[in-house]
Amino acid sequence: MAKVSSMMLCLALALTVLVTVEAIDQACVASYNNKVDAMASAIGGSTKSALQGLGGCHTRKFVYYAQGVSYIEAKASCIAKGGRLALPRNSHENKLIQDVAKQGGHTAHRGIWLGFNRLGNSGTTTFLDDNGFALHYAPWLPHEPNNAHGNEPCGEMLIGGHGGWNDMPCRWKGGLPYVCRF
Repeated sequence: MAKVSSMMLCLALALTVLVTVEAIDQACVASYNNKVDAMASAIGGSTKSALQGLGGCHTRKFVYYAQGVSYIEAKASCIAKGGRLALPRNSHENKLIQDVAKQGGHTAHRGIWLGFNRLGNSGTTTFLDDNGFALHYAPWLPHEPNNAHGNEPCGEMLIGGHGGWNDMPCRWKGGLPYVCRF
């Protein structure tokens, strides 16, 4: 029995694929540099290096986990590792998360969990992020969210195409892979 358990553990570990991508949102960097340039020209070019040291864009690390789990398990796993279930804030991050999943070997016919869920499980279309705030960016697929069968309070990103979003049950047969943001 112990031999079978250790074989199953080894198999489970082998199925967990990690792909780490550290990326800076290039649109954010360009916007920040334009603001620094504008401020520097307004107050004198010699202060540009000091302005650049004030902050700007942050590196975000995304890690793909190939093992299929429920939404709750994916969310808990990311939190236990010191991160959050990934939730794109814009089209650039949506594409970046999509690319991380593809680099991890994710196939286009399955989705990955994203870090948002429906307020309650009613027919409302109000979805909230992990902090309880309404989504500001949500590239839903056509006719989504639809809360099919009154039981689709969680969300996934489909990896094929443009990375469109779909609402779905939080416990999906076989689970879904996921991406954590650190």
